Amino acid sequence: LDCLCNAASPNMLVGKEGDAETRKNAIISLVQVCKTVGVGENAYDDDVLNASSAPVVCLNREQIMKVFGALLRSMTDYNTDRRGDVGSWSRIAAMKG
Repeated sequence: LDCLCNAASPNMLVGKEGDAETRKNAIISLVQVCKTVGVGENAYDDDVLNASSAPVVCLNREQIMKVFGALLRSMTDYNTDRRGDVGSWSRIAAMKG
């Protein structure tokens, strides 16, 4: 989780250059982890889901704060390169998540 949060950071470098694809993919992965693992103790109290489909382990409060912090930081990604506003890829991924 920490690795994905770090990779999603707007100032993250791969080698000596920023990599917008890596940041975007890290954000998408963070969202997928939250959807797959679940958040909080009562993330699946819905009557629609039965006990067998509920996750055994959910993200705790500290982990949720890290994920949401990473998503909020990605909303400040205004990096550009020869392709234009590549930071928008991260912003869009965070908003969709």
